[in-house]
Amino acid sequence: MSGLSMKKIVGVLVFFLLLSSCCKEESEDYKDSQGVLTKVPYIWKRSLHKTEGYSSNSYHKVLIEYNGYVGIPTTDASQENSRYLSMIDPDDGTTISEWNDVFIPQEGVNISYAHQHENLLFYQRGYRGYCINLETGATQWKIESEDPSFVVVDGIAEEFFVMSESENLYPQYAEKVGYRGNIYTGEKEEFLVPDFSLEFSYGNRIGDVVGIKPHMIDGVRHLVVAWQEFKHPINWVAQTYLGLFNYETMEWVYQKKEMIAPKMNGSVLSPLRIYDNMIFANIGHDLVCHDILSGEQLWTRNFPQDFMFSGFILEEGRLYGLNEDKILYCIDPYTGSSIWEEPGAGTSSPLTYMNGVLYFTGGSDGKLHAVDTETGETVWKLKGEHYDHGYFFNPVYVIPAKDGKPARIIAVNALNAYCIEAYR
Repeated sequence: MSGLSMKKIVGVLVFFLLLSSCCKEESEDYKDSQGVLTKVPYIWKRSLHKTEGYSSNSYHKVLIEYNGYVGIPTTDASQENSRYLSMIDPDDGTTISEWNDVFIPQEGVNISYAHQHENLLFYQRGYRGYCINLETGATQWKIESEDPSFVVVDGIAEEFFVMSESENLYPQYAEKVGYRGNIYTGEKEEFLVPDFSLEFSYGNRIGDVVGIKPHMIDGVRHLVVAWQEFKHPINWVAQTYLGLFNYETMEWVYQKKEMIAPKMNGSVLSPLRIYDNMIFANIGHDLVCHDILSGEQLWTRNFPQDFMFSGFILEEGRLYGLNEDKILYCIDPYTGSSIWEEPGAGTSSPLTYMNGVLYFTGGSDGKLHAVDTETGETVWKLKGEHYDHGYFFNPVYVIPAKDGKPARIIAVNALNAYCIEAYR
């Protein structure tokens, strides 16, 4: 072997040793005192703002996905309606379509709940309902009504469900009942009315439907319904009930199973969740679980605070919830007992899950968190200052590995969207 070749080999070895040393040192530099990673490289980033001097952005509490593309909030300060919903390609962040056809300039495209059927997305904001073609960015329809609808939205295929003021029931009172609408036209009709007792009214309000969740039972479409009525004429004391509605016969299977004793602010605070013929709800500071077929309660558990902002999810036989007491709970859904409890971050985005890892953003620290679901160990707290001084917000998109590409996540802060290789 020539001396020159030997020198080349030694040089290559030295290079890789130095590279390994640098990578190790860099990795240690980006860990906090608890060994949690505070910075990881990104695959790509893109600005959320078309013009300098960006305006505050919209908030999406739901993940919006169509045909492999994902939705993010963007702005263009040069336009009157400056806030947009932009569908982007997760491979490189390029814009596929964008929409900003809101009734009120500067109102923002704030989407707390939505129903999507194929390329059409419907969401409600108070008096205003919008249906967007995610493929083209066109408005399918938009409607302003005289009565605001609850923002909790669900649906079945081309039908969406919202809760609005009854047109037929007790004109001297105010109450929200179930409406079903057509996502292609926006036309809707009243169809789901509980048997309000009229025992008390809070002001002129007697009660409301607060949640509608479709569920198949032995091949028959049913709706699991949460509704409430007031139990005190002065204080906001609500009694929440569970009902099961046969959507094919349009009849109640049962209508008035008590979910929790009457209490101040005893309302459903996050979306209903269904798992293994059980329905889960956050009512005030309590989590409750009922058997859907019978309506009977299986367990209830009280917490220091509520799950209103982050909510809770059920994945692979466990319930995960981030409480406002800044604790992340992993709970056995069959018993309500804790599997583990670890520090969280308070008011944060809804949780998302992939490959045994929970992701969420926000809280008091404004960071992007990743948590190992087996142990509850926090493995990421990505600091906003490492990403152009912007706090992270909105739920995190999770994109499984495919076609040789690694599993990825997409998160946004105040300035940019980032695509990052997933923790696992």
